[in-house]
Amino acid sequence: MIKYFALLLPLILFYPFFGLPFVIFYYIVYFYNCRKPKIISSNDSLDRQFLEKRFFPFILGFNFVLQTLIDKFRFIKEKRNMFYLTNNDGGRFSVTVSENETLENIIIIHGFASSCDSTYVVNFEKKLKENNYRVFCMNMRGVQCELETPEFFHIGYTKDLKFLIEYIIENYQGNISLLGFSLGGSWITKFLGEYSDKNFMKRIKCGMAISSPLDFHHISKLETNLLHKLTINRIVANKLKQFILKYPIIYKHCNLSENDVQNLSITQDIDENITMKIFNYSTMEEYYIKNSAVTNMHLINKPVLIIISEDDMVSPLNKKILKACENNKNIILVITKRGGHIGFYGNDLSQSYIEGAVLDFLKYH
Repeated sequence: MIKYFALLLPLILFYPFFGLPFVIFYYIVYFYNCRKPKIISSNDSLDRQFLEKRFFPFILGFNFVLQTLIDKFRFIKEKRNMFYLTNNDGGRFSVTVSENETLENIIIIHGFASSCDSTYVVNFEKKLKENNYRVFCMNMRGVQCELETPEFFHIGYTKDLKFLIEYIIENYQGNISLLGFSLGGSWITKFLGEYSDKNFMKRIKCGMAISSPLDFHHISKLETNLLHKLTINRIVANKLKQFILKYPIIYKHCNLSENDVQNLSITQDIDENITMKIFNYSTMEEYYIKNSAVTNMHLINKPVLIIISEDDMVSPLNKKILKACENNKNIILVITKRGGHIGFYGNDLSQSYIEGAVLDFLKYH
């Protein structure tokens, strides 16, 4: 009932101020953007019914910015326990767990500049627990846990994910599914390719990546574009600088001062002066190519669901990504017309398109 009432909102809100022609034009633009998602997959045996449903984005917020911001106004709480793991290099990270007496385990990884307490993470955690999953939410190093080594994380940092999976295998029974958002989804997609031949992968059931940048080499070229440089690049760079300035152990390891870090204006500057030095990469090109999920996607041998919106400025698609998905029968790529970055909210704001898609994908696999 709520979603049908929402369709009347433009008429109720706009007609008194802008008149009927504007309202009609608004509806035309809106329904033009309500399309069935594009499905990219070479596996015709996959059940696509739940993915091919026409997506009706929230009628008062169907552009990139508003879809991305809607999540900021949702407030959800979930009881969970937190524990800490220390990797072999001494690096420490935190994990929350929502317990269930079940053989189905799932790991959620948040996006950059987020945490296990981000609304979209807590919401999925709650819904997955209701569907009889034991849910582990992994924080990136330095998030909700003090950073104890200069080594933090980067665009393809799967070291702690591997360590957490090994911990779950040793301490819990059952399958392990992986769900990542934005950068977290990039890690998961890369991980499923680079470790596809390892014995511990027998316990991995499937992976899901939502709004994830899959080709950082391609993105690094986009960042020379002035508009991208002044918007997405600058926002990401400022968030990354805030993180680095919080932990002097990072920039002091690179013989930099606080002022030196402040003067790094774009992500390439930070990568060149800090990330490459800490993680021992010779060139920027090596760093971006080696840590892009698309580099290893041909090796993936587990079912993987990737959902990206055409209007997502953070996670752009390209021919290389499309070809990688077309050539691997284990991957299904869903491209919606609208959805923003980790948005995908319809006219019923209580559940997003990705929530339904992920739950159905898990049931099928």
